[in-house]
Amino acid sequence: MADDTSTPHRTTAAPGRRTTGRLAALLPLLVATALLGACAGEDAEEPADVAAEAPGPEATGTVGPTTGPTGPTEAPSPSATTQEPALPTSTSTATSVPADFSAELTVAYDDGTGTAQTYDLACEGAQASGTAPDPAGACSAVAAAGGVEAFAVPSGDVQCTQVFGGSQTAVVSGTVEDEPVSADLARADGCDIARWDALVPLVPAADA
Repeated sequence: MADDTSTPHRTTAAPGRRTTGRLAALLPLLVATALLGACAGEDAEEPADVAAEAPGPEATGTVGPTTGPTGPTEAPSPSATTQEPALPTSTSTATSVPADFSAELTVAYDDGTGTAQTYDLACEGAQASGTAPDPAGACSAVAAAGGVEAFAVPSGDVQCTQVFGGSQTAVVSGTVEDEPVSADLARADGCDIARWDALVPLVPAADA
């Protein structure tokens, strides 16, 4: 007679089924981890994308300064004497001038306030020309003042009144009746004033 006592039978699950169960349990965790990793990767790449999209100077057309600021420009210093424009040449007829009288003179005049002008005079008998303000009157004045003698250096023995006539000056040079002349004219005292006034209008009058 067979023994009815039987050994309990243990059922062992197949290895394949256990692995599948574990994967099924881990699958949600893996999916969540992958999603978090993808979000973190997008956040890290976003600044680079923004930097790449920022327009450069070429795109906006903005050009930076090419040169720095320049220093102050020095203004030209004014000259002590202002030279007036050249005077026009005129021709006229002088009266009371000998037919054989001749003169070629250049006058550099300074009015004493910083304004200067230079003009010339040519006398040939009664014909007068040049850039002098009154050529005919100037030739008549030179002839009446004694010609060459009008430009001679005054004698030191002459007593001159101490009267100041103004700060005007004139330098006259050239020839009178083929004789070279040169004179520095001023109005510093009575003698200078008389000499100056005798040559007006070769030199301007004091009140001109």
